[in-house]
Amino acid sequence: MAGRIHGFLGGVLLTGSIAYLTAREFRLNQAVISQSLRESSRIIEERDLPVPHQSNVLEFRQKTLAESIKDIWNHEVIKGVNYIYSLDYSGVGDSITKSIDRFINNKN
Repeated sequence: MAGRIHGFLGGVLLTGSIAYLTAREFRLNQAVISQSLRESSRIIEERDLPVPHQSNVLEFRQKTLAESIKDIWNHEVIKGVNYIYSLDYSGVGDSITKSIDRFINNKN
Protein backbone atom coordinates (compact mmCIF):
# COMPACT_ATOMS: atom_id res chain seq x y z
CA MET A 1 0.00 0.00 0.00
CA ALA A 2 2.77 2.44 0.93
CA GLY A 3 4.55 1.75 -2.37
CA ARG A 4 1.48 2.75 -4.34
CA ILE A 5 1.07 5.99 -2.38
CA HIS A 6 4.74 6.86 -2.85
CA GLY A 7 4.46 6.07 -6.55
CA PHE A 8 1.35 8.19 -6.88
CA LEU A 9 2.92 11.14 -5.02
CA GLY A 10 6.11 10.79 -7.07
CA GLY A 11 4.06 10.87 -10.26
CA VAL A 12 2.17 13.95 -9.06
CA LEU A 13 5.46 15.66 -8.20
CA LEU A 14 7.01 14.77 -11.55
CA THR A 15 3.94 15.86 -13.52
CA GLY A 16 3.66 19.11 -11.55
CA SER A 17 7.35 19.88 -12.06
CA ILE A 18 7.12 19.26 -15.80
CA ALA A 19 3.98 21.40 -16.04
CA TYR A 20 5.64 24.25 -14.08
CA LEU A 21 8.82 24.17 -16.17
CA THR A 22 6.81 24.06 -19.40
CA ALA A 23 4.73 27.08 -18.35
CA ARG A 24 7.91 28.93 -17.37
CA GLU A 25 9.50 28.17 -20.74
CA PHE A 26 6.35 29.41 -22.50
CA ARG A 27 6.54 32.68 -20.55
CA LEU A 28 10.20 33.16 -21.47
CA ASN A 29 9.51 32.42 -25.13
CA GLN A 30 6.54 34.79 -25.03
CA ALA A 31 8.80 37.61 -23.82
CA VAL A 32 11.32 36.99 -26.60
CA ILE A 33 8.61 36.77 -29.26
CA SER A 34 6.92 39.93 -27.96
CA GLN A 35 10.20 41.83 -28.12
CA SER A 36 10.80 40.62 -31.70
CA LEU A 37 7.29 41.62 -32.74
CA ARG A 38 7.68 45.08 -31.18
CA GLU A 39 10.96 45.60 -33.03
CA SER A 40 9.43 44.42 -36.30
CA SER A 41 6.43 46.71 -35.80
CA ARG A 42 8.71 49.68 -35.08
CA ILE A 43 10.75 48.99 -38.23
CA ILE A 44 7.58 48.76 -40.34
CA GLU A 45 6.14 51.97 -38.88
CA GLU A 46 9.38 53.92 -39.37
CA ARG A 47 10.09 52.70 -42.91
CA ASP A 48 8.79 55.91 -44.52
CA LEU A 49 10.71 58.25 -42.22
CA PRO A 50 13.76 59.85 -43.83
CA VAL A 51 17.08 58.46 -42.77
CA PRO A 52 19.25 61.18 -41.23
CA HIS A 53 22.32 62.01 -43.27
CA GLN A 54 25.56 60.81 -41.75
CA SER A 55 28.65 62.71 -42.74
CA ASN A 56 31.65 60.78 -43.96
CA VAL A 57 34.00 63.52 -42.81
CA LEU A 58 36.38 62.46 -40.06
CA GLU A 59 36.93 64.85 -37.20
CA PHE A 60 40.40 65.05 -35.75
CA ARG A 61 40.89 66.50 -32.33
CA GLN A 62 44.13 67.32 -30.66
CA LYS A 63 44.91 65.05 -27.76
CA THR A 64 44.55 66.44 -24.29
CA LEU A 65 47.45 66.52 -21.88
CA ALA A 66 45.95 63.63 -19.92
CA GLU A 67 45.70 61.48 -23.06
CA SER A 68 49.31 62.30 -23.96
CA ILE A 69 50.48 61.30 -20.49
CA LYS A 70 48.50 58.05 -20.73
CA ASP A 71 50.09 57.28 -24.10
CA ILE A 72 53.58 57.90 -22.72
CA TRP A 73 52.82 55.71 -19.69
CA ASN A 74 51.48 52.90 -21.88
CA HIS A 75 54.54 53.10 -24.13
CA GLU A 76 56.86 52.80 -21.12
CA VAL A 77 54.90 49.85 -19.72
CA ILE A 78 55.05 48.08 -23.10
CA LYS A 79 58.80 48.71 -23.30
CA GLY A 80 59.26 47.24 -19.81
CA VAL A 81 57.20 44.16 -20.60
CA ASN A 82 59.07 43.62 -23.86
CA TYR A 83 62.38 43.92 -21.97
CA ILE A 84 61.25 41.31 -19.43
CA TYR A 85 60.23 38.96 -22.25
CA SER A 86 63.55 39.49 -24.02
CA LEU A 87 65.66 38.41 -21.02
CA ASP A 88 67.53 35.16 -21.35
CA TYR A 89 66.95 33.73 -17.89
CA SER A 90 69.36 30.84 -18.35
CA GLY A 91 72.08 33.32 -19.26
CA VAL A 92 71.22 35.50 -16.28
CA GLY A 93 71.38 32.47 -13.99
CA ASP A 94 74.74 31.42 -15.44
CA SER A 95 76.21 34.89 -14.99
CA ILE A 96 74.99 35.06 -11.38
CA THR A 97 76.45 31.63 -10.67
CA LYS A 98 79.81 32.66 -12.18
CA SER A 99 79.82 35.87 -10.16
CA ILE A 100 79.16 33.95 -6.94
CA ASP A 101 81.93 31.45 -7.80
CA ARG A 102 84.40 34.29 -8.43
CA PHE A 103 83.38 35.99 -5.19
CA ILE A 104 83.84 32.77 -3.19
CA ASN A 105 87.17 31.97 -4.88
CA ASN A 106 88.48 35.51 -4.24
CA LYS A 107 87.55 35.22 -0.54
CA ASN A 108 89.71 32.13 -0.09
